[in-house]
Amino acid sequence: MPPPEAAQDFYRTLQRLQLVLVAAGRRAWARMGPEFDTSWEQIAPALVTVAVATQQRAAAEAASYVPALLAETDQPDEPAGAIVPRAFAGTAADGRPLGSLLYGAVVQAKLARQGAITRDGDVTSYTPGRGVQDALAIGGRWLDGTLATVATDAGRQAVGTEIAQRRGMGWVRMVNPPCCSRCAILAGRWYRWSDGFKRHKRCDCTHIPAAEDRAGDFRTDPQALLDNGLVNGLSEGQRRALADGADFARVVNADRGMYTTTVAGRLVRATTEATTTRGIGRDLGELTKAPGERYRRSTAIRLTPEGIYQVAASQDDAIRLLRANAYITDRAAVDAANVAARRARDAYGAARADQPAL
Repeated sequence: MPPPEAAQDFYRTLQRLQLVLVAAGRRAWARMGPEFDTSWEQIAPALVTVAVATQQRAAAEAASYVPALLAETDQPDEPAGAIVPRAFAGTAADGRPLGSLLYGAVVQAKLARQGAITRDGDVTSYTPGRGVQDALAIGGRWLDGTLATVATDAGRQAVGTEIAQRRGMGWVRMVNPPCCSRCAILAGRWYRWSDGFKRHKRCDCTHIPAAEDRAGDFRTDPQALLDNGLVNGLSEGQRRALADGADFARVVNADRGMYTTTVAGRLVRATTEATTTRGIGRDLGELTKAPGERYRRSTAIRLTPEGIYQVAASQDDAIRLLRANAYITDRAAVDAANVAARRARDAYGAARADQPAL
């Protein structure tokens, strides 16, 4: 059966956000000159601002998507709280600062400019560096893919948090064929709320929230994707093995590495970004101001959602940690904040209306 309409709408929304952010990145990157670092310092602040806004929008869309899908599919909807969209903005999926991630485009351009030395046994060869424009083109392509992933990662993280705060809820992986082999073998599987979402750069798969007894309604057959020619990226050797009857899942290695840090003796994902009072520092507590910093910052370690799922002893514990790390908050607080925001907008609009025309 086709995916629920809410899931398709959410996918299309994320695609639009991707396109807008990638277009902004290309406009900014077009201003890069031969002095890569100097040029980056000029374009980075505005680009990071746009990327953060896109992440927050994607998370806000996720907050609407999950209740809409549960209503469409007649599943119970009993969230423990409401997610905080801004908590999903400003960092990469692995917890590093967003600006640090995007600087990778400059690194790629520099590597292309420098050239490379390769060794094959006793033979050493040198590949000359590229010209400035060729190097910038390589960095620009890297930036395109990274920005596209940044937009969807924020939406996926927020959906994962929405699922985790609903007891008894898991999710089914929705692929958007044609898809890569790594995603194809995971298509249609049901996962627990605590299972991480495996994805690659430019991956556009999404979650379909589903209780385990409803997962069969949203199944996708990986073999059917393969048989219908909807799987990309298979090597000649992989195709030969599949033709010889090899198991699809065993042929394709879908695991991918992840950035981790040590917390309480365990390897988990964590981040100290977005923890100033300008972000969610007040929610985390333990504020201090370091010399040279404009804002006070929380010294509490802030786990990413994936890090929370790794250490949580139960779903109740995960919900507690999601609250403690400011990914969800009580609905009453959200309602009060929305009322205050509306009043502020109304007051601003009234003040503008009272100003004499110039």
